[in-house]
Amino acid sequence: MFVGALCCGALVPVSMSAMVYIPGMKPEYMGAAGGYANTMRFLAAFVIPSYIIAPIAGTNFNVFMAFAAAAVVLFGVFTLGLPEVFANQQNN
Repeated sequence: MFVGALCCGALVPVSMSAMVYIPGMKPEYMGAAGGYANTMRFLAAFVIPSYIIAPIAGTNFNVFMAFAAAAVVLFGVFTLGLPEVFANQQNN
């Protein structure tokens, strides 16, 4: 579990800084884009476990942990789309 938490924690700053390297993103819009992205991230972090996963898992903690593992895998898969964004950083 420690290794999983370490890897998950390493993905968070990478995903939070990804919008800085989006081509065409003007510096004056960075704060608004970051605020919107974090609002959606924190809303999903509350809504998905509370209203989707918990009713399905019920009192079975193993099912809840399986859903948490699936969420981490999905987060990693979505993060694989970021290298195209970070490739632009090296050109600047």
